[in-house]
Parts: sequence; structure tokens; C-alpha cells
Amino acid sequence: MTISHVTDEAGNEATSAYNDGFTVVDNAATVEADAGEDQIIIHPQRVTLDGTGSMGTAALVYQWSQVSGPTVTLLAAGTSRPYFFAQKAGEYVLQLTVTSTLVSASDTVTVTLDNSAPTVDAGERVTLASTEV
Repeated sequence: MTISHVTDEAGNEATSAYNDGFTVVDNAATVEADAGEDQIIIHPQRVTLDGTGSMGTAALVYQWSQVSGPTVTLLAAGTSRPYFFAQKAGEYVLQLTVTSTLVSASDTVTVTLDNSAPTVDAGERVTLASTEV
């Protein structure tokens, strides 16, 4: 194997052919995290996240974490499709970090549980005379 154009971390050309150790970084390695579409739910339920749209030039390692919102336990947080149980109204913000080789990327998704009381509308008020009954 021939190695040429060796530089240090500052970009300086190597002045010597001797090196007792080095790390090869593939600058062509890329990764893109995709935490999926935001979700709005209207009652407490199990929520499955979807990071399967993430891409990379090598095998991907998934790691999900909660950024904000009512505290939840993420189950299967090291997979592309973890889940949790949304029990309290509010916005749950979760972050996906995808790593491939030495490169990583992150994306967030928001799940909103809108558990507000329904509104009732019976229409306009109608008054009937006692002779109309």
C-alpha cells in the first residue's frame, strides 16, 4: 500500500517518511440522520419512532435520546425504530444520532400529545312555543 499526501490535523505536510502510528480517515464517508416525520396524537398511546430513512456509506449505529418534554423511557433506543408510551399531554422532542465509521449526524423529531377535552356544539338555540310541541 502506498500512502501519499500525508498531513497532520492542522493540514501541514509530513516532513518525514517515518511514522510510528497513524489513523486513516476516509473523507468520503458520509452519514445522514433522519428521525422521521413529526407526529400529533390525540390520546395516550404507544409511539414508534422511525429512523429508517437515515443513510450512510457504511453500517449505521443508531442511538436515540430524549431532548425535552414529559419524561419517557425509550425502549429499543439502539435501533432504527424505538418506541415509548406517551401518557401526558405535551411535546416530546427526541433526537436520533447515527454513526457510521468516524462520522455521525443527528436529527430531531417532535411528538405532540394533544389530550385536550373535546368541545361540544349542539348548534343554534331553538325556542318552541308550547303549542308547537
